[in-house]
Amino acid sequence: MSRKSMLPIVMGSVYVEAQKKKIKIKGGALPIARRSKPHVTQFFNRDRLAFTALYRTGHVSPEQLYQCGLADSRINNLIRDGHFEKVAYKQRGQIRECYKLTKLGRETATRYWGLERSYRAQSPAHDLALAEKYFSLPQEIRETWSTESQIRDQFMEQLSVLRDQGKEAEAALYEKMLERGLLSMPDAS
Repeated sequence: MSRKSMLPIVMGSVYVEAQKKKIKIKGGALPIARRSKPHVTQFFNRDRLAFTALYRTGHVSPEQLYQCGLADSRINNLIRDGHFEKVAYKQRGQIRECYKLTKLGRETATRYWGLERSYRAQSPAHDLALAEKYFSLPQEIRETWSTESQIRDQFMEQLSVLRDQGKEAEAALYEKMLERGLLSMPDAS
């Protein structure tokens, strides 16, 4: 750590705590965290659009985040705050970048916009193809987008309905097909 990034602390609880923990302090200075406050303190509709796209498709390209209305500085601040993660991947021999939500990002999407059952991110190439389809749709249709997890939940609910109707054999058949990989859920609908 360079001397420039250290600030002299003569008194205060930080200095006292450092002494109690027997932390060596060069020249009476402690390293100071660069920033304790989040860079992003308010969320707007453009953020909702970006978080929703990431929540529903797994990965998105920088151009798709721009399409949501985010600028490079906003994207970088969301990365610094731990909501987004930049992912490098190789496609056709070239290194490219895309973004995905972190655990904090998924929690933020749930807390602020009530999003549930996020799409489990696969490979960037797969998810970016899904994101292309997502962004090709008008906004009002995007709002009705269901993730693979949501579709699976609906499928399981339908199996319960079949059982409630006394159609145990039919429900068991579909369940076995799902277990054996003969039946699978689409990425989205």
